Amino acid sequence: MERKQIPARNYYYAATELTVAGIPAFADKTFEPLFQSAGENQLEIVGPTEFIYLNAGGDPTKPFRLIIGLPVRAPQSSPDAFGFLETPPFECLSEDFAGPMQHIGRAWYDLFRQVQDAGYLPGNQGREVYKDWQAFDAEDNVTELQMGIAARKIPRGPI
Repeated sequence: MERKQIPARNYYYAATELTVAGIPAFADKTFEPLFQSAGENQLEIVGPTEFIYLNAGGDPTKPFRLIIGLPVRAPQSSPDAFGFLETPPFECLSEDFAGPMQHIGRAWYDLFRQVQDAGYLPGNQGREVYKDWQAFDAEDNVTELQMGIAARKIPRGPI
């Protein structure tokens, strides 16, 4: 687990409210049109695709906001159904997950336990950075999990 400060970033994005079960369908219908539109509008993509989760807790049946973003060099007016988003710096604890998406839930759980054990209080944002994407069920996918942190507990010293 590594503590990171992710700089402010611009994204060309699509967003929706859904539950965990809805992620694959939203991703399937969004990826190709988002990339195609970015190409048609000559946007300079400067990093791997990211999923940004807002207010996604541990309950897979509870709705949350999902943003699928392509990091881009410079925002401009939105040419179509997609938009531009600027995020502020993001402080997080991160760890790489290698393997198929069927097991990413367990990787998130393990990262959450490490974050808690280290005395951090998780924030309301998590991100997945798709460093090496092959396919949904590919063993050699590499996804960086980033859990936002709100604060760190200070251990009590002797009184």
